[in-house]
Amino acid sequence: MAVKTITIELDAYERLKSFKSGPAESFSQVIRRLGPRESGATAGEILRRAEERARTGRGPSLQELDRVEDLRRKKTRSRDHWRE
Repeated sequence: MAVKTITIELDAYERLKSFKSGPAESFSQVIRRLGPRESGATAGEILRRAEERARTGRGPSLQELDRVEDLRRKKTRSRDHWRE
Protein backbone atom coordinates (compact mmCIF):
# COMPACT_ATOMS: atom_id res chain seq x y z
CA MET A 1 0.00 0.00 0.00
CA ALA A 2 1.30 3.45 -0.88
CA VAL A 3 1.59 5.98 1.93
CA LYS A 4 1.83 9.75 2.10
CA THR A 5 3.44 11.74 4.91
CA ILE A 6 1.58 14.88 5.96
CA THR A 7 2.35 17.69 8.37
CA ILE A 8 -0.32 18.95 10.76
CA GLU A 9 -0.20 21.34 13.68
CA LEU A 10 -0.08 19.88 17.19
CA ASP A 11 -3.62 20.91 18.12
CA ALA A 12 -4.96 19.19 14.99
CA TYR A 13 -2.93 16.08 15.83
CA GLU A 14 -4.31 15.98 19.38
CA ARG A 15 -7.85 16.41 18.08
CA LEU A 16 -7.41 13.61 15.55
CA LYS A 17 -5.82 11.41 18.22
CA SER A 18 -8.84 11.96 20.50
CA PHE A 19 -11.08 10.40 17.85
CA LYS A 20 -9.22 7.09 17.88
CA SER A 21 -11.42 4.28 19.16
CA GLY A 22 -8.40 2.50 20.61
CA PRO A 23 -4.63 2.11 20.30
CA ALA A 24 -4.97 -0.39 17.43
CA GLU A 25 -6.93 2.04 15.22
CA SER A 26 -4.67 3.86 12.76
CA PHE A 27 -5.07 7.51 11.84
CA SER A 28 -6.01 6.38 8.32
CA GLN A 29 -8.85 4.32 9.79
CA VAL A 30 -10.01 7.29 11.91
CA ILE A 31 -10.08 9.58 8.88
CA ARG A 32 -11.96 7.00 6.79
CA ARG A 33 -14.46 6.42 9.62
CA LEU A 34 -15.13 10.07 10.39
CA GLY A 35 -14.49 11.78 7.09
CA PRO A 36 -17.25 12.55 4.61
CA ARG A 37 -18.15 9.85 2.13
CA GLU A 38 -17.81 10.56 -1.56
CA SER A 39 -21.58 10.59 -1.91
CA GLY A 40 -22.01 12.78 1.18
CA ALA A 41 -23.18 11.82 4.64
CA THR A 42 -26.77 10.76 5.11
CA ALA A 43 -28.85 11.91 8.06
CA GLY A 44 -28.63 8.39 9.44
CA GLU A 45 -24.83 8.45 9.27
CA ILE A 46 -24.71 11.82 11.01
CA LEU A 47 -27.03 10.54 13.77
CA ARG A 48 -25.01 7.32 14.13
CA ARG A 49 -21.77 9.31 14.52
CA ALA A 50 -23.36 11.68 17.05
CA GLU A 51 -24.68 8.75 19.07
CA GLU A 52 -21.29 7.02 18.92
CA ARG A 53 -19.56 10.18 20.16
CA ALA A 54 -22.17 10.56 22.93
CA ARG A 55 -21.56 7.00 24.12
CA THR A 56 -17.79 7.60 24.25
CA GLY A 57 -18.14 10.94 26.03
CA ARG A 58 -16.67 12.88 23.09
CA GLY A 59 -19.80 14.74 22.12
CA PRO A 60 -23.21 15.80 23.38
CA SER A 61 -24.98 13.29 25.62
CA LEU A 62 -27.81 11.13 24.33
CA GLN A 63 -30.16 13.23 26.46
CA GLU A 64 -28.91 16.39 24.75
CA LEU A 65 -29.45 14.78 21.34
CA ASP A 66 -32.99 13.84 22.41
CA ARG A 67 -33.59 17.44 23.54
CA VAL A 68 -32.43 18.77 20.15
CA GLU A 69 -34.82 16.36 18.42
CA ASP A 70 -37.68 17.48 20.69
CA LEU A 71 -36.99 21.13 19.88
CA ARG A 72 -36.80 20.34 16.18
CA ARG A 73 -40.23 18.67 16.31
CA LYS A 74 -41.75 21.63 18.18
CA LYS A 75 -40.25 24.22 15.87
CA THR A 76 -42.90 26.23 14.06
CA ARG A 77 -42.35 27.85 10.75
CA SER A 78 -41.69 31.52 11.03
CA ARG A 79 -43.66 33.90 8.91
CA ASP A 80 -42.11 34.77 5.60
CA HIS A 81 -41.84 38.55 5.93
CA TRP A 82 -40.65 38.84 2.34
CA ARG A 83 -43.99 37.67 0.94
CA GLU A 84 -46.30 39.93 2.91
